[in-house]
Amino acid sequence: MRKEGFCAYGASHIQTLLAQVRPLIRQSDWTPDALEMLRESLFTLQVCLRVFQPCFPPTRIAFWKRRLRRVLRALHQLELNQRLLDWLSQRDAPPPARAGIERVRLRLHQVQETHLQRLHTALQQLQRDHVLEEIGGLSRRWAESFAQEPPCTDYASQQWQACLREHRPAIENSTMALELRWGRLRTLLKASALLQPLLDEPLAPPEWHALYQQLDEARFLHHARQQVEQLMRAEKTLTEQYYGHARPFARLQPGFQHLLRLLKEVETPEKPL
Repeated sequence: MRKEGFCAYGASHIQTLLAQVRPLIRQSDWTPDALEMLRESLFTLQVCLRVFQPCFPPTRIAFWKRRLRRVLRALHQLELNQRLLDWLSQRDAPPPARAGIERVRLRLHQVQETHLQRLHTALQQLQRDHVLEEIGGLSRRWAESFAQEPPCTDYASQQWQACLREHRPAIENSTMALELRWGRLRTLLKASALLQPLLDEPLAPPEWHALYQQLDEARFLHHARQQVEQLMRAEKTLTEQYYGHARPFARLQPGFQHLLRLLKEVETPEKPL
């Protein structure tokens, strides 16, 4: 088995991703669509570094992944926070709950600004360390040197099996942490999409996609409940510090409690595959 054609195939994907990412990083004011495109492109790049890892120096891959993880953590938090804001905007509230819900909305916008600053800092470090330039340079060598060599399907199958062994427990182990299961299944689905053109067999059955949607919704609801509970505790503490007692918080508390009831109502247990 030769890896050269396989690496050239991966390098072409990576170069396409880098062409998408670079203008997004240079933006000073990100729209939700731009943030989603950046998140998806950088996640795909991260998966490429896993699937095509034999094509790159191991020590450099470990370093690149650390830098990408920091950026992706900020992007994931931004996405979850925005989903919660969107969820709030789609729900009516009884009059006693409105003041509290407006306070939650205000705090979420403030949280969003914090996550944006963390994203900006992580991207600055990514650029200072020339991570994308280094990945692009090594990818360009593969693409230029072996562009005419067809990818070896046996080598591609070997890499898929290695990825499957590493991430398949996320499908079968329901006791695994929710965020970890979600991330590993997402990696598996992305890896299958990258390698599907090289292999004749179907890689990701429909059940995996259904489970991913289920885990994604459960992950959001878990985050939303934790976020509202955290904001409620922080708001009560802030009220006590400002007034010397928590009585003014009584005007806001029904809004927090209303949201927590709604979130509990929409939570559903995991369905077996």
